[in-house]
Amino acid sequence: MCVRGRCNRPWKRKRLAVDLAVGRAGQRIQDFIAGGRREGARLLCGGSVPDDPALAGGFYLQPTIFTDVRPEMDIAREELFGPV
Repeated sequence: MCVRGRCNRPWKRKRLAVDLAVGRAGQRIQDFIAGGRREGARLLCGGSVPDDPALAGGFYLQPTIFTDVRPEMDIAREELFGPV
C-alpha cells in the first residue's frame, strides 16, 4: 500500500516498505523503475528508498505504482519480483 508516497517501518500496518533480501535485487528493481519512467510510464507513488533512519540498515524500497504503462514497456513485460 502506498500512502502519500511515504513508507515507514514494515511492521506497521498503515505504511509499508518491502525488504529486498539481496542488494542486487534492490538495484535491479530500481533499474526497472528508472526504465519505466524513461519509457514514459507515470510514477504514481513510491519508487525510492525510504528515508526512515530505522530502515537504513536494510535493502528497503517503497511500494511503487505506475500508470500509463503500455504493453511494450519492460515493466509490463518482465516479472519484477519486487514491490512494483
